[in-house]
Amino acid sequence: MPVIAVTRVRLKDHSVEEEFDEAAQAVMEQVNASEGSVGSDALADENNVWWTLTAWQDLDSIQAFVDTEPFRSTMEMMDEWCDEATFVYWEQSTPDLPDWQTSFNRLVADGRPAPLTHASPAHATRAFPAPVENP
Repeated sequence: MPVIAVTRVRLKDHSVEEEFDEAAQAVMEQVNASEGSVGSDALADENNVWWTLTAWQDLDSIQAFVDTEPFRSTMEMMDEWCDEATFVYWEQSTPDLPDWQTSFNRLVADGRPAPLTHASPAHATRAFPAPVENP
């Protein structure tokens, strides 16, 4: 059954943006080249927030992805780069990517925060704003 994954991260400050951007681009290239990947999107939002949305053929495909580079080492940097980092995934009947509002709703309802040393107050409660899409 297809799996949808959504991530939302907020960078602590602009000084890490270039390093994060390079890593994020590498991870999105990895997503698009990975066996079992059937779609992806990314969104740069206000206040140093970054969203990703990916679709996978099944749970085995996404597990194989998270166990490889550059994803694995990028996730190791989240504590250094971010004060918010939350993810959610779910199975659905089709591999179609949901819209950003649906993705946000799932993240708020069922998301899991990553362990962060210096998390914002919103990190644990998922009390963050919906994504803003530029036209």
